Amino acid sequence: MYTINYVCESQEGIPLNALANQVVPTMKERGREGFIEYYLTLAHSLEEITIWADYVDYYNANYKRKLDFNLTKETIEMAGTFFERYTALDKKID
Repeated sequence: MYTINYVCESQEGIPLNALANQVVPTMKERGREGFIEYYLTLAHSLEEITIWADYVDYYNANYKRKLDFNLTKETIEMAGTFFERYTALDKKID
């Protein structure tokens, strides 16, 4: 359900989560190299920092994009079979 909610919330651009609220402005302020150096001094792994930096680049390139609601609706409808299977499995587990 989280993914469906995210898709609905992101129809008019990419929403920021708690981590993104921190890393997007930090990279804007420090630049990519300064961003990496800053988080390395805070004992984060280079792999993790690189993922964050790549996300910030992706966010900056796409945050204003708008999704076509009809295509989103069609995609969700096509996935209906999988949601039904998941729901049935969830009921069996409970």
